Amino acid sequence: PQVYFYLTASESSFYLVIRSWVFTIMVYTWTLFLCCIPGLRAVPLLMSWSTSIKLFDESNTANITDVSPTTTLAIAVDYHYTRGEFYYSDGVGRIYRGRLSPREDSFEKPIVIAEVTLCDGLAVDWVSDNIYWTDINTREVEMATLDGLYRRVLFNASDGVEKPRAVVLDPSEGLMFWSDWGQNARIESSGLNGNGKVTIVSSNLVWPNGISVDLRNKKLYILDGFLSTISSCNYDGTDRKEIKTSRDTLQQAFALTFYGNTLYWGSWRQHTLFAMDVGSGITRSVYKRMGSKVVERMMGLRAVDPSLQSPSSTPNPCQSAGCSHRCLVGRAHSASCICPYGFTLQSDKKTCVEQGYLVTSWRKSIRRYNLDGNNEEALIDTTAAAISIDYHMKKNFIFWSDIEEHRIYRAPLGQLNNKTVIVVAEQCDGLAVDWLHDVIYWTDTHDDTLEAAELDGSNRKTIFSDNLDEPRAIVVDPHSRYIFWSDWGANARIERAVLDGSDRQTIVNYDISWPNGMTLDLNKKLVFWVDGKLGTISSCDYNGSNRKLLLGNTVPMQPFGVSSFQNRLYWTDWRTQSLFQINSDNVNELNKLANYSRTILMRPNSVRVIHSSLQPEGENSCASITCRDICLGSADPHKGHCMGELEEGDDIDVRMGVPAVLTPVVSNDSISLTLSGNTPILAAISVKCTKRDGCSEDKLCSEGKEQLQVFTNQNTFNITGLLPATHYEVDFKSTGHNEILQLVTKASDHPEIPKISSVDVQDKVVKIKWDPVDTCVPGFDSYHYKVFKNTPNQDVTLEGSTQLTEVSFDNLTHGMDYSIHIYTYDINYFSSTSFSIKADESEQLCRQEEHLCDSVEDCPDGSDENVATCAVIESVTVYKKTNSAIYFKCQVQNRTAKQLEKFVGNYSMSGSSVSQGFEAMAEPCTIWPEYYCFNVSGLSRNKIYNFGVSAAITHERVGDQVEVSASTKEEASGPPENVKITSYTPTSVVIEWRYPNNSNGVIKSFIINILEVEMYEEEKCCLSFPIFESPAQDEEPLYIHEAGGLLPATSYAISISAKNMYFGASATIDVSTPPSPMDIMRQPNVQLSSLPALSWKPMEDPPPSDLPQYHALIKCYLLLLLSSKGDEVTNSDLGSLLPILESKIGSGFKVLWYKQTSDDEAFKQPIKVENLEPRKQYQLAWVQVSQYKDAYGIDYILSDHFIAL
Repeated sequence: PQVYFYLTASESSFYLVIRSWVFTIMVYTWTLFLCCIPGLRAVPLLMSWSTSIKLFDESNTANITDVSPTTTLAIAVDYHYTRGEFYYSDGVGRIYRGRLSPREDSFEKPIVIAEVTLCDGLAVDWVSDNIYWTDINTREVEMATLDGLYRRVLFNASDGVEKPRAVVLDPSEGLMFWSDWGQNARIESSGLNGNGKVTIVSSNLVWPNGISVDLRNKKLYILDGFLSTISSCNYDGTDRKEIKTSRDTLQQAFALTFYGNTLYWGSWRQHTLFAMDVGSGITRSVYKRMGSKVVERMMGLRAVDPSLQSPSSTPNPCQSAGCSHRCLVGRAHSASCICPYGFTLQSDKKTCVEQGYLVTSWRKSIRRYNLDGNNEEALIDTTAAAISIDYHMKKNFIFWSDIEEHRIYRAPLGQLNNKTVIVVAEQCDGLAVDWLHDVIYWTDTHDDTLEAAELDGSNRKTIFSDNLDEPRAIVVDPHSRYIFWSDWGANARIERAVLDGSDRQTIVNYDISWPNGMTLDLNKKLVFWVDGKLGTISSCDYNGSNRKLLLGNTVPMQPFGVSSFQNRLYWTDWRTQSLFQINSDNVNELNKLANYSRTILMRPNSVRVIHSSLQPEGENSCASITCRDICLGSADPHKGHCMGELEEGDDIDVRMGVPAVLTPVVSNDSISLTLSGNTPILAAISVKCTKRDGCSEDKLCSEGKEQLQVFTNQNTFNITGLLPATHYEVDFKSTGHNEILQLVTKASDHPEIPKISSVDVQDKVVKIKWDPVDTCVPGFDSYHYKVFKNTPNQDVTLEGSTQLTEVSFDNLTHGMDYSIHIYTYDINYFSSTSFSIKADESEQLCRQEEHLCDSVEDCPDGSDENVATCAVIESVTVYKKTNSAIYFKCQVQNRTAKQLEKFVGNYSMSGSSVSQGFEAMAEPCTIWPEYYCFNVSGLSRNKIYNFGVSAAITHERVGDQVEVSASTKEEASGPPENVKITSYTPTSVVIEWRYPNNSNGVIKSFIINILEVEMYEEEKCCLSFPIFESPAQDEEPLYIHEAGGLLPATSYAISISAKNMYFGASATIDVSTPPSPMDIMRQPNVQLSSLPALSWKPMEDPPPSDLPQYHALIKCYLLLLLSSKGDEVTNSDLGSLLPILESKIGSGFKVLWYKQTSDDEAFKQPIKVENLEPRKQYQLAWVQVSQYKDAYGIDYILSDHFIAL
């Protein structure tokens, strides 16, 4: 047997044939168990629950198997049987691909194939290998290939899309069907290519939550979770039939699938999977969620069977369409050719021609555009601080650096969410890919290095670590064998070297300040660069000659990144937060292509043109060489360079198989090597520091530059001037022997003593400074000090520790002599000095203003502690945190607020004695104006920090510290605050809430969940509504949402939670809707003195239909007198009814008559209206009040206006 996997004739003009006996046996065995055993008619069901994707065997209800790891609100699900894959969407906003596997130990990390916002439905085209989905937040219906490429929007809001949900396909007919539960609920269809969109069902629908197709009989089944119905129709919407109605089994049903002659669906209300035979209508419960699992909801459902995805007998029109790339099937077996991003379809409607496209990093996002700036797409929206970008076209890779996460990432082009960390780099501002030798180069402006590695990050090698100040941009021309890089340090310049680092030259070193971005013209051999300080764009030859100023400072800008393509330059500008393009031959043609608001969160950084012509094919000179280390291109285009290896002859690696013959002797500051055997004529020893034992987080040596020493005609080699307790890599090369040693110098016998350099005494303020010591030694945690009174007892007045090389004291006593000891980790090794505090010249000195708030009673009576001027913090809490910052909310005493200027303090990582200071301006919080908010940034991710915070008022008075701890690990948010209902109608409520007190991260949206808890005259309950996601503006204080589609006289529990990276705790509020509007059941009998009988007008908002079941909820009637002067007379007996009446009728009324419905005698007597003011205009309102729980319904009629006599 043969299993054919067609990649379509258009993809590469071939198909892949796989002979797979194992897969065939699996298919046949599965089919045998499902179809051939007498009495067994079960089918596996693929179900998405809130936290997992499960495969369920109907024949064995205990056999329910996870096929995916834990998910975050799994929603829609489908599968591709032949490929053995399933696809699902989740609440985080992504569509994933996983393997259909029943074994837990075979779980693989799901692959992200698309970024979405909220996908409620997806469907797989198993014939053409495409996937289709709906997005309710963007109001779009989209498609892509199964690897996430060729993505395109088929329909959006301009096509009438409102709230798209379920989607199903019939690839044999080239048809797609989807449901929309917007204001006008409907079922629509189109070709799989997006052509021929029509509405096929538009009546008797409210919540079409599920749809499914009968492929054999060409029938469509529709599930409505509000009306509790299942109906069927033909593909064109004709022959519509309601085949089941049941509030017991169909109320709040959400997912639907069809197999054989059976429909399966899930009920949120019953937490049950139901099945119904379509012919007989017999319904049975297949599986019920019990215990704690009831909190999970079935969101998606698919029957899994090869017969449901069998090849069609109808020929695939794409096989003969002649598309150069990809093909989609349409109605009536038509075919449409489509192109990948960056390509355009030619007039023959078959051929795609590459145009190229732009990729730009906007710090928090990486986006792509057509070359004219249109057709924008977000490739990834979750970067921390994306800077540099480059790509490898042939291998379909894109690379980018993130300076906050200190990483270089690699991902498939167009699928950046499937990223892999390949390099850890402290601050990579520039990177470039050598596409011939498969090498990536980058600069690190923190470590001042230029490094290289293979495309997976292996065989990392430092090319340059000396004479670099602030390296930034880097570009490569592997055909010319050159790398170019810029340095914006004190001596700004552009340099060039061969790919292996040889022949280093400076090509530009004047009229240059901040060379932020660079690009090359490979054909013309030109270097282009942008200068962020001078605001210029310039060019020169590869050797620095023929320099030209293309765009001067006539245009105000601060450019950062630049890319060249076909006589056009594209660059990013920090000043305007924009992406620009000019013609390099005519700089007057300046075009703005993209722009964002002026926020650092979306600052544009790197830009790259993606086009195959920018990476032409050539010879890989490393292909024929086997290196133990990385191979880089050399000046010889036919010979690669094995970095770090001596070479003898042509391409010989002399390290292979050489035994070690070196004997090392190590002390605390030197290494001695002895080589046995013959004395070498020449030996070169390279020593590199790799790690200090005493440094936290095992960082590389800050002094870790390579030292090279050359020796002649000797066997003993001494290397001195080394650091104690330090790891070194010693690379020994000689004419007879080569070896690399990893050695560790010994620790010092005693700690280094800090040498006091200065003592400054001003009144009672003493500042002492000392020279720094080597801090990267075992045992060192900080500098320690002790202050002694020079008395016989040598009393210790102060002691403490600091990471600084100075310490200050301002609370010593006048007229006292002191000594201080400064030491590191051993108190026996210290330096000391003495100083004196002058005697007090007058008692008033103790009350000087700078000492009023130091919490020290320098005056005997304590009068220096004037509390009216001291800075006092009442509380400090953390309300938000990210991977690199923590946000504080601070409450201060009233007296402090009057003069508050700033907050000051220090922080340290938990478990570390290293502390740092911070200072933040005191500004009221946007959300909580009665509090002050500030943040501390530049922190490391997933670390716990301890903070000491003080308030500082005028004249630098600093109050006592308040301590607080927090981590930089983003966690779930706290609940929204002050949730309340501001108004309601029989079918809607308006909800209001405020930003959470503790957001624990950047709030992206709020999740609103509405659950029906009780219904008037309904025996069973309850209905849950679809989850709604409301976008959030970070730190916007107030949010309002109107929830519609509710039922009259019904109680609901509404929960609202905030979502950052996670789903937060929810705040819940109960609300009841009033009864539906009704006809006036009792007519008024009003008598006016000296006036004829009144005539009454109909209601201003008459009910659409009178619902008799709500008549029993009528509670009372009122007669109100409306005055032209707006007399306001309240009635305390009305209570909570009063504001409802005022909102409906207005506040200018007087209650003339008020009776309960049960008081029949009162309605038999006429209502007399007397004592009216003559010649004044009046109007009467007859009000019927209905009530369900605490919700009032108001129906009323108005009389004609009349004038009292």
